[in-house]
Amino acid sequence: MTIERVLMPTDFSETSQRAVPCARLLARAHEATVHVLHVCEPAEEAFPAPEVGVLLWKVPPNEALVRQALERFAEQHFSHSGLRVVTAMACGDPAREITRYAIAARIDRIVIAPRSRGLLRWFHRSVSQAVLENTPCPVLLVPPEDAERAERDDESGELSAVLMPTS
Repeated sequence: MTIERVLMPTDFSETSQRAVPCARLLARAHEATVHVLHVCEPAEEAFPAPEVGVLLWKVPPNEALVRQALERFAEQHFSHSGLRVVTAMACGDPAREITRYAIAARIDRIVIAPRSRGLLRWFHRSVSQAVLENTPCPVLLVPPEDAERAERDDESGELSAVLMPTS
């Protein structure tokens, strides 16, 4: 099994940061390049804000500021690892853009940290679920309960546990 390119999407949240140790460990084990992707959602949408009685419009992201944040994120989480890192930005539906990037960049593995497993999952299909269902390459999901173990594994350089589904 050859892994040359690992994709780690991020929205800069604590949740997405859970995937960093696993992405580093996987890339290090295979001497792979890490692709760090940030997807900005489109700005032309409005959403109701009943608490203030108005309709709010999403403000378009300042591309230069987002690019700086992405470079800082990559520097903070990957600069000391000795890995090759590529940063990229896209704008649109996060799951669709992650899938599109994975195909275009010929990504071998995606490492992503899913959001809450709570009540919201019944109302909104998660980005990680959509990526898992639509991306042609394997996807490694890092659940909240594994974040601490992944950090320890990253520090030791050894993977302590992996759940590998088979068909």
